[in-house]
Amino acid sequence: LQVSPDAVALFILFYRIFDSESIGALQVKASALGICAQEWEHFLHWASARMTIRGDVFCPIIFPSKLRKLVASTAAVSTYPDLLTTYDRVVTFIYSDKDAFVNKIREDPQSFCSIVNKQLTSSFSALVEKADELFKRLPWDRAYDRETPLPSFEVHDVFATVLPYQGGHYDVSENRAVILSNIFTSLPLNMNMRSIRREDKELCRIPRTSVVSCDDAA
Repeated sequence: LQVSPDAVALFILFYRIFDSESIGALQVKASALGICAQEWEHFLHWASARMTIRGDVFCPIIFPSKLRKLVASTAAVSTYPDLLTTYDRVVTFIYSDKDAFVNKIREDPQSFCSIVNKQLTSSFSALVEKADELFKRLPWDRAYDRETPLPSFEVHDVFATVLPYQGGHYDVSENRAVILSNIFTSLPLNMNMRSIRREDKELCRIPRTSVVSCDDAA
């Protein structure tokens, strides 16, 4: 994963905090520090999002001073004193507004971290190396080989987006939204795409006006 510079530090911070004591114990400490129920609930949502590398688009509603006191009061800081230093280092990223964050990225486009799980990567590499052997053990014949794309629910979904099903759908799908059928139709026919057959790709190019909707048919 390629993530923002603060993501790794915050993951370690929250992992240590939640690993050292229960949510209930942390909530008692938060309440004693004047953090209300709404702030606490929002903090849990935000911390969960940050730990899954999906929370860098919004800030916690807790004031920075309250959040720092909460971090300082945790059992994790007693065991790992450097965690408070970690928090102080990334707090500016946490509470930076959208414009400042965007400007920072523009100033330093190389500002990201790479997260690599060595054990998982090693296991995946071994799986890829044994792919040819594993495919022979699958409970179906050569007609379902990996080299031959077959119809799937995803392909059906692509074709479903082509069909106009309500008023204004053509305008929305054609001019205002990026949908899978539009992506397929914008690609050259000679482009090799294993996930969809050439015949199916050509089917996506049928003009919308030649497709009869259910309302028209009725």
